[in-house]
Amino acid sequence: MIKIQVNIYFDRKADSFVVRAWGRRPDGTMTKQTRRVHGKRTDAVALGKTMAAELKVTLEREWRSHDGEQQRSHAAKVLGLKPRACAPPQTLSAFLTTRWAQHVAVAQNATTRRTTRTHVAYLCFYAGEVLVSDVDAALVANVRESLLRDGPRCFTMRRDGEPRRPRTDTFTPTAVNRIMATMAAAVRLAEREGLIDRAPAFDLLPVDNSHPIVPPTDDQLAAILKASKNFVEIAPLMPEAIELAAFTGMRAGEQFALTWRSVDLKIGDGGAIRIEAQHRARLVDGQDWRPKHLKSRLIILNPQARDVLLRLRERVPHGANDPVLPSKGGAPYNRLEAAPDRAGVGYFPQVVEAAGLDGNVRWHDLRHYFAVKALLAGVPVAVVSSWLGHSDINLTVKRYGRWGAEAREQWQWAKKMGGPVDAVRPRATLGVIEGGADKT
Repeated sequence: MIKIQVNIYFDRKADSFVVRAWGRRPDGTMTKQTRRVHGKRTDAVALGKTMAAELKVTLEREWRSHDGEQQRSHAAKVLGLKPRACAPPQTLSAFLTTRWAQHVAVAQNATTRRTTRTHVAYLCFYAGEVLVSDVDAALVANVRESLLRDGPRCFTMRRDGEPRRPRTDTFTPTAVNRIMATMAAAVRLAEREGLIDRAPAFDLLPVDNSHPIVPPTDDQLAAILKASKNFVEIAPLMPEAIELAAFTGMRAGEQFALTWRSVDLKIGDGGAIRIEAQHRARLVDGQDWRPKHLKSRLIILNPQARDVLLRLRERVPHGANDPVLPSKGGAPYNRLEAAPDRAGVGYFPQVVEAAGLDGNVRWHDLRHYFAVKALLAGVPVAVVSSWLGHSDINLTVKRYGRWGAEAREQWQWAKKMGGPVDAVRPRATLGVIEGGADKT
């Protein structure tokens, strides 16, 4: 048991109080701290309490680490194993740039690693000099509050040596939560590897759901397709690329990585698309492309999607390993962040501007269009979730639930509530038959 003792005495020569805190460990060794206070005795007493609390926390942390190492050494001796060497203290910045970097190189794909590098830059800026063993709830709260208070930063320089300007002035709660999620994952890795006794809790900010998803209307999609025909000289397959996105709900990366071997026009009544690993699609740092969550899925073709694919087969090579939409990382149709060196310009924003919808429709909104059309057609939300490739059906319900069949029926339910309560017909009750007689 750790014991703390505080002594206070007045130094007449220096006209000040001397506060000394003693700490005794369970093995009998002692540690002391001394500070001087110029003021009243009440100030010295308050300082003594603070020093005692700080010294107790420090000694308890040191003893837990020492005791844990003793137990590991004893277990290794009993099992006949070589005791593990005690790792030297390591700062959070050093851990993130060495061990954590090695971990994500194996556990994450290139797109996620690119985002994670930015998160690591923020964590090193705000908490890099803190020891991994000292990461606690207070530090977590301080980093989270600093991100909200200071907003985005740029950690890269322009050619003239000046720092680049952030795209926005404030962080959204979602952006802060993603940075804190990276910190939480790194700290949990440190806990598993014995660098920290116990990882603190990471409380996330509430997400702002006040801006609902509003997909393009049929008229807006028709205007975009009409405008896209004026861009066929620089983007020959722009109309087909837009239609395929709107009629299949594929993510942009999935669509531009798709090869003809994953398109089966004979399966079922109308054919299907398999979202699966593509060994000839070099979209991500020259590596084989794999679907999000590393899960394959099947997208059943509706008549519009089948018609688009049949038209594409007449215009592009359609060998097993040929891309359905030949492009360089999505360009010139839609620029993909996952592509090497961003692969050039995507002209879809200019198409939207030409249609008079500048700023109102993004490429990902075509995926929203597909999901809403499917739900309005009566497709069960579980099936729509499978087609979209969501990891959890709750995500589908959260984003598109208001277009589901039950959600549309709520107006009919509301009309029934307009009548008097007495007019509501009671449900029929089951009678109890005893001895051949029906008694209700």
